[in-house]
Amino acid sequence: MEGLDPSVDGEGLVLAYPPTPEILDATLAEARRCAGEGIALGVFGLVGEFSAPELGPFVERLAKAGRGQSVLVAARHLAPEMVQRFSRMRNARG
Repeated sequence: MEGLDPSVDGEGLVLAYPPTPEILDATLAEARRCAGEGIALGVFGLVGEFSAPELGPFVERLAKAGRGQSVLVAARHLAPEMVQRFSRMRNARG
């Protein structure tokens, strides 16, 4: 990726941890934009002993902003959780 400085806003990916308030606000605004277009977000947070304590509340806020659902699950339980939720959603639709 020659010539691409990932720290330059608008021209590359800026990864900041912990995320800045501006990044959090922009992420929630994008979720609300998606919801406004009829897109419901399914947000999965991978949790474990080293997870940041603010991960759970953020995943829930993001799902709520996107009019979707949130799931907090350990990585080893992610696949079974996704299959279970897909099956429930499919059965609910008929």
